[in-house]
Amino acid sequence: MRLALPALALALGAGCAASSDWSPAAAERLKKEMEIVLAAIDLGNFDAMLSRMDKDVVVLDLSENNAPVRMQGIEEVRKSFAGFKKAVEEQGLRFKSVLLRNDAYATETFGFCVAEFDQAITVGGQEMGPFKYRGTLVARKVGDEWKWTHWHGSLRETLPAAPK
Repeated sequence: MRLALPALALALGAGCAASSDWSPAAAERLKKEMEIVLAAIDLGNFDAMLSRMDKDVVVLDLSENNAPVRMQGIEEVRKSFAGFKKAVEEQGLRFKSVLLRNDAYATETFGFCVAEFDQAITVGGQEMGPFKYRGTLVARKVGDEWKWTHWHGSLRETLPAAPK
C-alpha cells in the first residue's frame, strides 16, 4: 500500500502541466483582453471594462491632463469612469486607438500583457494626438474569465512643450 500511493500520485501527475508553466494558448486568450480594453475605450463602453475588472483592481494611469492617477478598488475606478462617461455624453469625447504591439505571457491562471498603442482623442469635434502610450494589464483567471487585477498606462513618448 505504501508503494501504491506514491505510484498513483506520479501516474495522476504525469502529462499534466504545472499551473506555473507558461501557456502559449492561455497567452493568446489573454491577448484578447488588451484588444477588448481599447475597443471598449473607443466605444465609450466603460461598463464593459468595469465588468472585466477584479473588485480589488489597482489602476495607475493618466488623467485628461496627463497627470498620474491612482485608483484602487472597483468602486474608485467606477467613480472615475463616470467622469469619462459624462464627457462622452455631454462633450462628444471620443477615442480612436491603434494597437501596435501586444505581448502576452500567461499560465492557465495568471498572466500579463504589455502593449504599445497610439490613441487620438476628439473633444467637441477637435482631434488631438495621436498620443503614444504603453499599457500593462495583469489578470487572473476566475472561472473561465480573465479578471484584471492591475492596469498601468503611461506615455511612451513625452509630449512636446506647450508654445510660449
